[in-house]
Amino acid sequence: MFYGTEDGGISMEASAYFCAAMKVVGSRCELFLYEGQEHGFFNLNRSEFYFKETTLETDRFLISLGYLEGEPTIMNKD
Repeated sequence: MFYGTEDGGISMEASAYFCAAMKVVGSRCELFLYEGQEHGFFNLNRSEFYFKETTLETDRFLISLGYLEGEPTIMNKD
């Protein structure tokens, strides 16, 4: 899950609680918080950097689950 700390749609506490609850029932959950970012911060039309950053983390997650193979191919540049 990717959230900006300035996203007014859901509290960071609720996100952390959900992630912890998922782990209790045996599901995998990863929570990435991005300081100072608002809702939709990772949309390509808002920030190429955060788009690439979150796509890279998504690829890593899917690779770790066996849904993708190899190394992520997206390059993360400023």
